[in-house]
Amino acid sequence: MEMGSLIKAVQGIKYVMDSTQTRWFIGFGVMLGILRDGEPPKDNDIDVCVYYEDYDFKRIKRAFSRAGYTMSKVVYPNVGDTPLYSHFRHSSYPDMCLFAWYEHKGIRYHTYDYYNEGRERLKRYRDRKSVV
Repeated sequence: MEMGSLIKAVQGIKYVMDSTQTRWFIGFGVMLGILRDGEPPKDNDIDVCVYYEDYDFKRIKRAFSRAGYTMSKVVYPNVGDTPLYSHFRHSSYPDMCLFAWYEHKGIRYHTYDYYNEGRERLKRYRDRKSVV
């Protein structure tokens, strides 16, 4: 992925995410490659991370759909739950992977790790947030 196409894609993602009023950040391969090597890695996607408490998947999906993205994959922990991961494609930009994060005892966890950490931790987090 060239830096120019990466910048254009991130600007588009920023526009869409800002329109949904969702806090987000770039993570994983793209961020690591830029920090470690000074250039984006050779992979073909951008990992976008959102905070679980801001995560309105339907609103985000609609906004990316209006921007020309199509969803090619989504992983749900249970039917009707909030997706842990979704993958979007665009004809002019690199693919985008969307991940949600939550915080527990001051540590941020990737919801896709939720299977490794056990469903109970995310359930406790959800229950705690609904009480607060």
